[in-house]
Amino acid sequence: MDGSSPSGPIKYRRFITLLVFAFYSETYILGNALTMNNIEQGFIMPSLLYKYDNSLFIETGFVENYGLKIPAPKELGFFGIRFTRSLFKNWKENDPFIEILYGNDLFGLGLIYSSYRDEEMNNLVERKNYGVNASLNLLYFTISGKVYRMDYEDVSWRNTKRNKNSLSYDVNIIYSRFPFIPFFHLSHNDFSYEEGTPADTTLFKDIIDTISLGIGLSQQINSMVNLYLTPSLNINSEKYTDNSMVLRSILFSGGAEINIKFIKFVIGMCGRLNQEIEDIDTLSYTDYNQVIYYRTGLFFVLKDFDFGFVLNNDILNNGPFFISGISIDPILEFGFNWRFKD
Repeated sequence: MDGSSPSGPIKYRRFITLLVFAFYSETYILGNALTMNNIEQGFIMPSLLYKYDNSLFIETGFVENYGLKIPAPKELGFFGIRFTRSLFKNWKENDPFIEILYGNDLFGLGLIYSSYRDEEMNNLVERKNYGVNASLNLLYFTISGKVYRMDYEDVSWRNTKRNKNSLSYDVNIIYSRFPFIPFFHLSHNDFSYEEGTPADTTLFKDIIDTISLGIGLSQQINSMVNLYLTPSLNINSEKYTDNSMVLRSILFSGGAEINIKFIKFVIGMCGRLNQEIEDIDTLSYTDYNQVIYYRTGLFFVLKDFDFGFVLNNDILNNGPFFISGISIDPILEFGFNWRFKD
């Protein structure tokens, strides 16, 4: 049966997308981090760390990143360290993750770890994450794979346990030959858990699979303007205990950088054409929709220092407080990068 999706918890999962967060807010503004020429690409694929400056970077906002890229002794390669919050969709915003990477111009290897404890209302919640990230450069191809495990246990005063011990993974492939960068992404995220006692447990399924295929284009028009475009096809499948959802999307993202002396203005737009198919019990619902949104940022480049802001679009839409009467924070994110030599 075709029709509109009913209300309920599944409604809030309707627009799950492949979203790769970046150290520099430019990446989030302009498109997929796999195709962008900045250090975020090196943390997805550690064998590409060599391409970018040694630096200290900080970004605050919806996702927080604090990191450092430095050379290894005797020019053997490079190390990268990143501390991140808000990395996974159903973890609390303050769950911290740390990544330690090593990479040279041939291969790279990384470790991911987190540990989180919380005591609330007689509950003891423990979450842990272990992961390994590896990548390899072959001619113009770079291939990376990540495998990680999430453990989740919640012991309450009723002696109810929720355990989660499952493997997840993702694979990324890019072909880097300027100005085109074709890319492929595959991910499997298993958030399933068991609830109950050792004698009587119930498995609650929560699995998200994503496939993305596209191409990134970067073109310098002149000394002031750079253009970016990333068309892609995305298929996202979510399976739950009693229902499932498949989201097929054609996505166009991109934008422009406008450089005027030491000031860089960045504007990006993302448009999606979606087909959603949701199966709930014995019923099936199909919906077609489109989504368009944009982001803007203002950055300053002062020799070895970059810093800037992602602006709140509501300011541009509604105007400042003395016009709209609405109190709006003008800045959503702040980014800082210090590039230094060996």
